Amino acid sequence: MMMDFALQAVTRIINEGAYCNIAVNEVLQKANFSNHEKRLFTHIVLGTVENKIRIDYYLAPLIKGKRIKPYLKNTLRMGFYMLDEMRLAPHYVVNTLVQMIKKQDFKGSQFVNGVLRSYQQLPKPDLTKLPRKEYWHLKFSMPLDLLNLLIDQYPDRVESILEEMQKPTPNYYRINTLKIKPEEAVRLLQKDKIDFQIEDDCLITKTSLLNHSLFIEGKIIAQNPSSIKVAKTVGPKPNDVVLDICAGLGTKSMHLADLMENRGEIVACDIYPHKLRLVEESAKKLGVEIVKTVLADATVYRFEKKFDHVLVDAPCSGLGVMAHKVDLKYQMTLEKITELTELQKKIFENAAGFVKNGGTLTYST
Repeated sequence: MMMDFALQAVTRIINEGAYCNIAVNEVLQKANFSNHEKRLFTHIVLGTVENKIRIDYYLAPLIKGKRIKPYLKNTLRMGFYMLDEMRLAPHYVVNTLVQMIKKQDFKGSQFVNGVLRSYQQLPKPDLTKLPRKEYWHLKFSMPLDLLNLLIDQYPDRVESILEEMQKPTPNYYRINTLKIKPEEAVRLLQKDKIDFQIEDDCLITKTSLLNHSLFIEGKIIAQNPSSIKVAKTVGPKPNDVVLDICAGLGTKSMHLADLMENRGEIVACDIYPHKLRLVEESAKKLGVEIVKTVLADATVYRFEKKFDHVLVDAPCSGLGVMAHKVDLKYQMTLEKITELTELQKKIFENAAGFVKNGGTLTYST
């Protein structure tokens, strides 16, 4: 059952454009997995997606000229990752995946069985013998456009940057003081024997807390240290009026409300209605009562009033957080980066006009 969910998530991400973190978290919140299954599921999905370019390089000779259904190709990708990177027992990997596919496609299960067994018997190409750029491209599964950008901008640090991007990252959360005191959250985590540490208001764990009562009840929210610093930099006080002009999913709006002790007003804007619905759902879950959502194009929308604080958390390439978003490198292109630069400039220039005299304009990206 866990492997079925993993295949569904990988297919949603690779073939349907779903965001990796959303696809994974949706499963973790609804599936009745043990802690071991949660870790295994997350490892398989994120690892398969992150290493797709290298996996496909190894897979290509074994499926040359064949038209393969996406779910079969993704099953093979998962199998290659489990065999090569996770070093799971070959009989477990092959039998589990073959039995999974056999439930819906008997002929497909025979194909999966044959490819996986052939892969185990063939010598694997030595990537270190390839030219340096091709080696980096395959070893780190980095699209060539982005790799060329790294080589151009950081010629002496390319490999160290790529290695850093692949290091596993912990889970980050912020304690929502609108619903719980930090000391009470700490007591509950200790009671449940969860290893954690707190640094600069950020709760850090190796174990996902998405199924923990603290998260389910809105007493903690997933938020990384750099994101937490943004609202603290804005520094709003209770009863301030704040504009979050690129609210996205509303994570920073929720933090601003926490810092304002749920007093004042926060206007959260975004150009996408579905994101604003998520902002409203998040506010309800976290007990935030001062956020008002506005559907608006941040490059041209005109507000009639001025604000004590304006936050421009502008859309960006996300290249600096690829360690947290392993699918981002497949979505970003040089053309998109250029377009984002122009978009950021337009948003910033528009937002600057909404700041009160003596107010602040905070830009983050």
